[in-house]
Amino acid sequence: QAMIMPKMYLYRPGKSDRVWIQNQMLHIPKDKQQATADEYERLFRNDPLHVWNSRRAANNYLLNVSREYRQEAYVQKNQS
Repeated sequence: QAMIMPKMYLYRPGKSDRVWIQNQMLHIPKDKQQATADEYERLFRNDPLHVWNSRRAANNYLLNVSREYRQEAYVQKNQS
């Protein structure tokens, strides 16, 4: 099953968050990816007049979610 990605994120010639988002989504379990992508899109679309603020909020959200799962995986790995 393919990784689920947000449909909306920053993409401009020479500047895109796609690879960074993919790298974060890799750490999120498949069954949580759709909800995470949906919330990312909601935050990204939240303030169309201030896209940089919305982008920052969406990226911070995604970073925190992926960090949580990375930390969980690290703890489980080191407990065995």
